[in-house]
Amino acid sequence: LCEDPETARLAVRVLDLRYPGAWRTVTVPPGANPDRLAMVRSAPQARAISRIGIDPPGDVRAGTLHRLRVTGFGRDGRELAFDTSVVRWRSSDSLIGSVDPTSGLLTALAPGAVTIHAAAGPNQRDSVRLVVGPSLAEIALEERWDVPTPSAWRLFGVPPAEIASHPRLGRALFNRGDGVDQSGAYTIASFPVDAGLTVEIEVASPMRRDKWQRLIVELLSARDSMLLAEWDHSTGAVPGTRIRRGTECVLAHPASEGDNSFQHAVVAVGHRNNPIPALPIMWSGEPYRLRLALLADGRCGVAINGQPVFLSPTSIPLDTPKRLWIGGNSVGTDIAVGKVTVWRGDPGGVDWSSVQ
Repeated sequence: LCEDPETARLAVRVLDLRYPGAWRTVTVPPGANPDRLAMVRSAPQARAISRIGIDPPGDVRAGTLHRLRVTGFGRDGRELAFDTSVVRWRSSDSLIGSVDPTSGLLTALAPGAVTIHAAAGPNQRDSVRLVVGPSLAEIALEERWDVPTPSAWRLFGVPPAEIASHPRLGRALFNRGDGVDQSGAYTIASFPVDAGLTVEIEVASPMRRDKWQRLIVELLSARDSMLLAEWDHSTGAVPGTRIRRGTECVLAHPASEGDNSFQHAVVAVGHRNNPIPALPIMWSGEPYRLRLALLADGRCGVAINGQPVFLSPTSIPLDTPKRLWIGGNSVGTDIAVGKVTVWRGDPGGVDWSSVQ
């Protein structure tokens, strides 16, 4: 017997023998004899699990996602249904494979061995050792700008984009947009996106003005070839840019014009613009790696130097191949794009599950 600290009424303390130390205070009803109390179950309860087992996820490759699951077992070894939301997960090496602590979503990041642990209670634990294999992502394009007119690209704009040497990046693409018309390059070929599509570019973009300095990287639905053939590739916007509006994945930095605008970027996914803070390296002029990824589930992600900074909460359709478009404006500065790599799929190396 005890006193309920909240009501100052007579109460009893009840202990669940399955979980030592887990006490619960039950208030004695008015007029009841505490010496004649009896505990009665209000409804049949499911049998308690005595152990859990992690279900093997099968083949695990760098750059892939896996929803891990557990099975509960009773003392007799039979499977028992239980509330799996109580399970907590952890990884022995988050550089090889990270796991969301509550959902059990595993992100395989790099080849190697990792042990995943799961716990549903003091005595209900299990672990599994996984070997993460090399990524199955295929390189669809690798560009180092070794020639003035690369065959995989079409340059456009006024002034036209230029390929020249950069002191830190080597050979690079420079957009020469004058603030009126954009300048840049797009891939002649389009890429299937059914397994996802990942682009990583090396960038150096010193930005000091509040306008006319901008970098845009886009994964756009393949445009109508006749419209492109009729365009002079000099004036106006790229025709057909929004033929399939709602299926684009675009990063623009800065997000707009104005004071200190280079401190902000925007990611357009489908019909929604998502403002994000720009990291200082994005306007400092120091080289960095920018990754724009269309994941296999249709979500769009952005990473800077291997660290994810954005992952869209919604998906876009993956029913249309994409072209890569790189351009912008560079009045009073040099915005340079060095090596460009395009993969079919996710090559790994970025923990998208860590984005809050």
